[in-house]
Amino acid sequence: MNIINLLRKRMIKNETLDQTLKLNYLQKLDTEVDRLKLKKKNILGELRRINKKIFINKNEILKISSSITLRNEQLVPLISIGFDKRSKTYNCICDIGRNKFCIYIGSEKKIRDELQEYYINNIIYELNINNVISDLKEIIRLTFEDLDFKTLSEKKISFPEIMSLYNKSGKWSYWKKSNPSS
Repeated sequence: MNIINLLRKRMIKNETLDQTLKLNYLQKLDTEVDRLKLKKKNILGELRRINKKIFINKNEILKISSSITLRNEQLVPLISIGFDKRSKTYNCICDIGRNKFCIYIGSEKKIRDELQEYYINNIIYELNINNVISDLKEIIRLTFEDLDFKTLSEKKISFPEIMSLYNKSGKWSYWKKSNPSS
């Protein structure tokens, strides 16, 4: 039989001093194990309650979110412009809900030439490319706010088309006629 069980049933007699110390220590460890088992049981019960609440809340989130319908006009486009080091050109990825568009923009010179008419100063030499890209993102965002995505998803959109739509929108703060000789 196990010594702990014998100790619990008080079936051990005639102990020496050394055995008494060891048995007392054993008894102390046994009560500590019982206390830890009880603590573990309480923690597992709390964990089950928490997991149940999480499950209920996730179901509620799914139920409510499935009842909400968003139109593309209510979504803010996520616009990323990346630089391809191999060809030294820029590409734009626009993500608006279920609609995703990849647009070839072109070289830095092409971007600066297209945007020059919307700046008072000469941006070809004076403005950092990061500032130009930031302005370009804003132009693309403003253009995409006015687009109809049902007809847009059927055709490809290009950078010149975006600039044309931006020009027609009148949302720019400054404009000068571009110089055809440059």
